[in-house]
Amino acid sequence: MLLPRLSLVLPLLALVVLLALQPGDALHPAAAERLDPPDAPALARSAWPICHHDIWCSDSTPQPGLASASGARVQLLADLFNVTELADPISLVMEASGKALWGSTVSEILRVGVDTAPSAAKGLHVLARTPHNISFQFHGAYSLLSKANIYYASGADSIEAYAISTAEVDGDGETDGGGGSAETIKHVASYQLPHAQSDEHVVGLSILSDGWLAVSTSRGRVQALAPDLAAGSDILQLPGQDVVALPSHMVSNSFAVDSQDNIYVVTSLHQHSIAYSAADHTLKIRWSTQYSSGQDPWFFGRLGPGSGSTPTVFGPNGEYLVITDGQTPMRLLVFNTSDGSLAAAAPVNFVAEAEGRAGASDGNSTSEQSVVAYGNRVAVVNNWFPATAAALECERAAAHRGNEWLSHICPAVLGEAAYGVAQYELVVSPEGVATLARTWLNTEVSCTSSIPVLSRPDNTLFCLGKSTDGTFTIEALDWLTGAHRFAVPLGRGLQFNSLYAGTEIGSQKDIIMGTMAGILRVH
Repeated sequence: MLLPRLSLVLPLLALVVLLALQPGDALHPAAAERLDPPDAPALARSAWPICHHDIWCSDSTPQPGLASASGARVQLLADLFNVTELADPISLVMEASGKALWGSTVSEILRVGVDTAPSAAKGLHVLARTPHNISFQFHGAYSLLSKANIYYASGADSIEAYAISTAEVDGDGETDGGGGSAETIKHVASYQLPHAQSDEHVVGLSILSDGWLAVSTSRGRVQALAPDLAAGSDILQLPGQDVVALPSHMVSNSFAVDSQDNIYVVTSLHQHSIAYSAADHTLKIRWSTQYSSGQDPWFFGRLGPGSGSTPTVFGPNGEYLVITDGQTPMRLLVFNTSDGSLAAAAPVNFVAEAEGRAGASDGNSTSEQSVVAYGNRVAVVNNWFPATAAALECERAAAHRGNEWLSHICPAVLGEAAYGVAQYELVVSPEGVATLARTWLNTEVSCTSSIPVLSRPDNTLFCLGKSTDGTFTIEALDWLTGAHRFAVPLGRGLQFNSLYAGTEIGSQKDIIMGTMAGILRVH
């Protein structure tokens, strides 16, 4: 009979399990290590609420992306007759509904509708717009959407806040208190950074657990701001202004934040960790690790000397932080977030197997893009632009106008392509020694000047690239192997040039990102 036999077997099986357990083992599994970036409580719950996707700046998302190039539809929301109205929205942030996004062009703040129905004909369409006087050069590259649906965007030396305002309209679309309603964008607040120098500009914006904002400048000043922008903390000046070669470009990229409100800012001299106290809204340096002499060259395609990447928190429970340095060939540097000690480093060389390709030159490499990270794997792209005739001519023209910054980004403006994408894995031995080992290298793909994005459920890395025939493309690589999965051709004109914009994934398996001319959607 079955039941009596089971009554004998089950107690014996339980005894075997108990005897097999080692001292200290538990019947319940250990708590899973956190690999996904944390949800910031004050951010909008959307597919892409902040530049670099999350406060860790992982550029990875739980959203699925394009499955193939077959049937992919390309839309570019642009106005080639009034170019400045839609041009160069570097960072786009999305609302929780998935049906609208926000961005800042060179002249306007936009709220753009995203049709989500499979048969929708409108695609991207402007819902509301308002002119801004933020800055032609520094217009909302760093932005976020709060849980309260406030859109914060950076200017040259200010932070601006916008919200939707609903007005009554008549049948002709005129506001008169009758008929239906129309949404407009309202400028709700502004914060002018105190004592900003003429050559200083905002280079980073993020949000803290209590809803306060964190902001950093090119001269290494860091401040926390109240959500209504009515108050700010004391300014923390990071050290090194008297050491670095270019004090006005001591910081050239944004920063990461962890769930304990530690802020990670990289200068051209140090990697810093800054502690924020929500109790009294103060900032203080936790640790500083020098990684450079502060005298690194300013290469073509770079926004400044030193590290070209926004720091990225990664690893189990955010134990590590990764950047690229300002050398050539560049190095990947991994720090322990607890104390700033250097956990591992590795040189990155894209070009040994790519001799003769545009952008390849004698083993040189550098990057202006944030390192994409998930789990213990990190991916980096090549932005090394050699001194071609076109780049040198562009440099001379910009230098003649006295614009050193423009002279260095000329190759990106011209849409030149550097080839190479590489992935590394942080391997930790049983003794606790960490090393960076290259898992794959793809020298056939260019990500131009775009920031890549990882779709975690698909294990696919996407970026806006360029083929050897000059066609701009959306490139898809296998995250685990680096194999090229597919490419979606966009066109050959500079209207498809990313110009340092981030590749983003929306809520409809779509790629959405800014370009020189407007907003691109591929779905």
